[in-house]
Amino acid sequence: REPEVIVPTADRVNITSPTHPDSSKWYSNKNPLFKWDLPSGASEIILVLSKRANSLPIIKYSPPISEKALTDLEDGIWYLNGRFRTSAGLGPTTSFRFNIDTQPPKDFNVVRFDTDDPTNPRPEILFESSDATSGIDRYEMKIGNGDWFKINPSEVGKAYKLPLQRFGTREVLVKAIDKAGNTAESSIKVVIEPVLIPQPLIKEVVLPKTE
Repeated sequence: REPEVIVPTADRVNITSPTHPDSSKWYSNKNPLFKWDLPSGASEIILVLSKRANSLPIIKYSPPISEKALTDLEDGIWYLNGRFRTSAGLGPTTSFRFNIDTQPPKDFNVVRFDTDDPTNPRPEILFESSDATSGIDRYEMKIGNGDWFKINPSEVGKAYKLPLQRFGTREVLVKAIDKAGNTAESSIKVVIEPVLIPQPLIKEVVLPKTE
């Protein structure tokens, strides 16, 4: 069998994805959908799903389809590779990268670091998680009835000082969020004791002198 002619100048498969539009980002959706326009004169499209870019497409669709849905894919970096066949021969292979991460970050604990100073109005806590697939994007924290606020991962892994607090008991919630938006959460109750000022002890009373 004669080798098929590859036409470098032929139309390329311009693959887009409404579910995974940005190849540099991670998504928690494991059921991607892909679309492309069919050029005039295309008689066939050939596709293959692979872990490598520019893998040889082997699955033929004739007449050509203009979209493809995939389901229940594993986590990781994937490529959908495709090319058209026309009357002139086969076009070049093009690849579309997409990234899937459906698993939350690793479970973690929040512990208090400054246990020797229960009156500290800025308690220090330790926490850190990890994510093997997409990586940790950020942490978020909520203290008592306050609002959630963001914490950069560079501030984690060492003693983190809470904002200034009044004495009392606070529940501190911490969320680890990976680059696909999956989350893991942990909490701790922090007790801040009031600073007790000793009652003054009168040891001597000096009366004013009278004439």
